[in-house]
Amino acid sequence: MRLSLIGTFFLILFARLPQQEKQPVVYVKHLEPPMHYPPLARAARLHGTVIVKLTIGLDGTVLEAESSPEGSTVVGFPVLRDETEKLLKKWTFGCAFCS
Repeated sequence: MRLSLIGTFFLILFARLPQQEKQPVVYVKHLEPPMHYPPLARAARLHGTVIVKLTIGLDGTVLEAESSPEGSTVVGFPVLRDETEKLLKKWTFGCAFCS
């Protein structure tokens, strides 16, 4: 009996809490794996991190890939940035809990 009262209390408590809205979740639907490392970068033994700002359309396609957004410091070697941008433009994205 005591256990059922505690269960009922929690049921009422949780029923009165405001429902959290489900936040949109963006995920990669299709990606192209890198098929080759740029020959010039391989010969010069270049490596590093490239940060890319993506603009994604309503259908999930990449409309724009920009590796040096305004007001930011340019990071990475130009040959790696260019190849990364080309590769990411082939990806498609999806969105869960989007209206």
